[in-house]
Amino acid sequence: MIDATVAARSDIAESVLGELIDAFGLGEVRESRYLADGLMNANWRLDTPAGQFALKRVTDVSLERLQRNLRVLAALAADGVPVIAPVPTASGSLVAQVGGGAWCLFPWVAGSHVRGVDLSPALVSALGAHLGRLHVSLSRACGRGLLPGVPETIIADITSPERAVGKAERLSAAVRDKGTGSDFDQAAAAALDGTLAAVLDWDRIAVRPYAEEVVRTAQVQFGVGGVFDLARVSAFVGGYRSVVPLEPSALVDGARRLWWSG
Repeated sequence: MIDATVAARSDIAESVLGELIDAFGLGEVRESRYLADGLMNANWRLDTPAGQFALKRVTDVSLERLQRNLRVLAALAADGVPVIAPVPTASGSLVAQVGGGAWCLFPWVAGSHVRGVDLSPALVSALGAHLGRLHVSLSRACGRGLLPGVPETIIADITSPERAVGKAERLSAAVRDKGTGSDFDQAAAAALDGTLAAVLDWDRIAVRPYAEEVVRTAQVQFGVGGVFDLARVSAFVGGYRSVVPLEPSALVDGARRLWWSG
């Protein structure tokens, strides 16, 4: 039996799909396969005469922020970050507003998700270095004004236990509604198949302490069943610090921020 919420989430109305085909100039869609992974957004794999694409309906960020974040990908690609550029619409926009939703399209990337705990120590260290280089590249983009509206100081998103509990409850509700415990968001953070294939999911770029992102990634990749692979955590952090020399005190602060953010 398919959960009603999941079924509704996986359907694209024919009229909406038709508008998307026209908007992105796809000609036709031979097959549309819903990817039953992911928590906040909805994703499909499209098979078309022009090739295979990943279609995403973004629901967890504003349209303005989504458009801003997608525009920075060209700068990251020029810096050597393995990004996948979004497919523009016929009007040149990176986001199609159709059926009351915000949609973006990307070329499909071949790859597989390898759990962090299954990576060799060398690959774990390389993953940390990749994250460091990504942060450096994003910093350059900010310096060139490609991310407008970036504040000079960082304001904490979670400033009280009450807000932390509220955010945790909101995410828990999303998990219950979706009816699955998949790991797409982890896979999106690092689609690994021996080497890094691509860095996906750019709709939630924000200004946060580097250390918080390092700790969050370590938690996602190297924590299984509430148990952390500390050897791999160490290798990951070491790889990151070979690019961005974070102080130990910053990492402690990052762990505390992640704890209170839910």
